[in-house]
Amino acid sequence: MGHRELLLTLGAMVIFGLTSITVNQNIINSSEALYDQQVEYLAMNVAQKYIEEAKTKAYDHNTINKERTVTINSFAHPTGMGHAGHESYPHGFDDIDDFNGLDIEDNSTGIPMQVEVVFQYVEAGDLNTPVATRQYYKKMTVNVTNDYLPNEVVASYIFSYQKNK
Repeated sequence: MGHRELLLTLGAMVIFGLTSITVNQNIINSSEALYDQQVEYLAMNVAQKYIEEAKTKAYDHNTINKERTVTINSFAHPTGMGHAGHESYPHGFDDIDDFNGLDIEDNSTGIPMQVEVVFQYVEAGDLNTPVATRQYYKKMTVNVTNDYLPNEVVASYIFSYQKNK
């Protein structure tokens, strides 16, 4: 074999090696992206689980008893939303704002995720801006974090109370 054939063989090996490295790097990047997507999907499921659970509760502590006349002033004060001392998660919550301030580690997916829940009153005209007055709308925001999540997963839901006529 001459020098020319040896040089062509070496050149082909270098090109093959560089191509192999590029292909392997693309496979690794694709695997990481797929893993990130799967963890984000699980985190969104966790957030949705808490929203669905809150949907089964009363709008406010004062709306639990249906025979009682409820006015906007009987709702929990914006600074007083949260569970009472005798209520605990998961079995003691009876209205949606009991979830306010919940900070819990959820292992239901097999991956530990930190869940934080915030409830705030919002006005009908602007459901994204919290207000410091009682309203017929409460916004639930669920934040889910994990060491493997590239970004925090945030899910929100607006609860409304039908006014008594």
